[in-house]
Amino acid sequence: MDQQDWPRAMRRPGLLALTSLGGLAAVVLAVWSLTPETTDEAHAAAWTLDDEADLVAFADRDDVTDVATDPNGEVWAATRGGVLEPRHGRWVAHTVADGLPSSTVLALTIADDGTVWAGTEDGLAHLDDGSWVVHDDAHGPGDDQVRVVEVAPDGSVWAATSEVVAQFDGRDWNRHDHGARDLAVAGDGTVWSTAPGQVRTFDGVSWSTVDANADHGPLHDEYDHPWAVTVVDGTVWIGTERGVSRRDGQQWERHSLTGTVGSGSIAVHALVGDGSGGVVAATAGQGVWHTDGERWTQTSDGLPERTDAHQPYPRVTALDRDDEGRLSAGVSGAGVARLDDDQWTLDDPTEDLPADADIRSVTADDDTVWAGTDAGAVWRGRGGTWTRYTAEDGLPDARVLSLAVTGSGTVWAGTGAGLARLDDDGQWTRLAEEGPVPAVHALAADGDELWAGTDAGVWHHDGERWTGHTAAAGVTGRVLDLTVDDDGTVWAGGDDGVLRYDRRWEHLDRTHDVPGERVAAVARYRDTALWAGFYPDPGETAAEGVMRLDDNDIEPRLAGVDEGVSSSVGALEVVADGTVWAAGAEGVSRHADGQWEGYPLRGLARAVDLAPADHGTVWVATGPGGLARLHLDAAE
Repeated sequence: MDQQDWPRAMRRPGLLALTSLGGLAAVVLAVWSLTPETTDEAHAAAWTLDDEADLVAFADRDDVTDVATDPNGEVWAATRGGVLEPRHGRWVAHTVADGLPSSTVLALTIADDGTVWAGTEDGLAHLDDGSWVVHDDAHGPGDDQVRVVEVAPDGSVWAATSEVVAQFDGRDWNRHDHGARDLAVAGDGTVWSTAPGQVRTFDGVSWSTVDANADHGPLHDEYDHPWAVTVVDGTVWIGTERGVSRRDGQQWERHSLTGTVGSGSIAVHALVGDGSGGVVAATAGQGVWHTDGERWTQTSDGLPERTDAHQPYPRVTALDRDDEGRLSAGVSGAGVARLDDDQWTLDDPTEDLPADADIRSVTADDDTVWAGTDAGAVWRGRGGTWTRYTAEDGLPDARVLSLAVTGSGTVWAGTGAGLARLDDDGQWTRLAEEGPVPAVHALAADGDELWAGTDAGVWHHDGERWTGHTAAAGVTGRVLDLTVDDDGTVWAGGDDGVLRYDRRWEHLDRTHDVPGERVAAVARYRDTALWAGFYPDPGETAAEGVMRLDDNDIEPRLAGVDEGVSSSVGALEVVADGTVWAAGAEGVSRHADGQWEGYPLRGLARAVDLAPADHGTVWVATGPGGLARLHLDAAE
């Protein structure tokens, strides 16, 4: 489905009865739509991934949140798509599927003995002989966001959430009842921590709060906040929203990097020693800076550049230095950078993954998954490797809105500039003189035959020639989705609602008690039940949710977000056992055994398309969030 905006329209419940419809007998129409009377408790119960499903995001692997160097000098990365391990010249991802509490990893450190510690969105874990050991709520800092993890000189491990700072001595955890944004352990065992508006220090017995007022504390003014902290040769450095502060004895010396404090100052979010008594600072939008203790100079050559004059670089989220003095940096949305001879070299972990643009469409064929982007690219995933096709391979330079694989294995791509077919030689052939020319929003394979939904009707390819079904045949408005019955009946969803084709087109409008409102997704199960997903315009008071037409005389009922049904449904699929999958604004929904379950995408944007595969795996296109893989343990 092609939608730039994902509305959250006002919702109203609906219940409509349909007594007859063509070949469907004794049909009852149930509109499951969202109600405004939602509760946090009901929503939390209906929308959860805990102990039920693993979500692996591919696009988020270039969103690096931390970096750490192992004893061999290899740089590991924490990303919002897992922990990335360098192995034989490529990145290997560790995700929830490998035992991490969450694939969203916020902090990373590596001990001298090579033990890797990862702080995630849902708790802390360490890597032990290839397996992740989770330190849960009863034996660790908790199952909240672990924002920082550090190994002290004595080998103990410190970790912090927004509520707790905890120390692990190798056997037991000792918790302190305050949170931290960053931690640093000095050579003498003193611990320094930062939190919004506060700097604390721990002497091994008790914590004390540093007076952070603007007269003699580390903060530059009343609007400043501390972020990063490091200790270099006994000197404490604090990175703040206004720059850097250095503790010299009992006094704090403030550095604004540019000499300007206030709106023109630079926020420092990570610090690391340079090995010679100086400090390197990572900033949000102003690159990397270095000081020998006297003056600050920018060291940003080779970092990705932006057109923003005030923030010419992406946010540098993390810094690390190995035993040889080599620096590494995490760059948000770009990858891992390494400094050599004052020049940064960037390594993008998603270079060979489908993450270069919005993923708008996805389909699965046996062990192969196909994903289309909004920048004229199609990705093929097979056996853990990905192949990218672009305009250089003949693909139309337009958004890839739909994908389909016919029974004989022919791959078709519907784009904003027409239809293309992948040939055996790996080249795409654009159908410029025949078939659907407008934007192709939907494709449905019926054996070796193909149906295409476009801006101006439906087109059918019987294996030899194309036939157009346009306004003259009763197909009006955009057609956004298609599905084909076992007996060849075609169902379509579009701007004007649901249409059915069996030798002629029939529009199921309000004369059949079916809302004539936008339907962006349709799916059919064994000629017995049609499922349709409503997708209203922004601000429109219209039917929203999922509609079912069933030839069994069932008891209609309503279900909404509180019961796991996503709103603004953009895709529907039914698998062989009758399980229904829906993609929408809240995430992915599944209907099985008479009830819905919702699976949120945890910050990956909205689900715009999906493709069920084998063994409980569902591939999800999440628009700006890229491609994700949802795996249900219960479905194995």
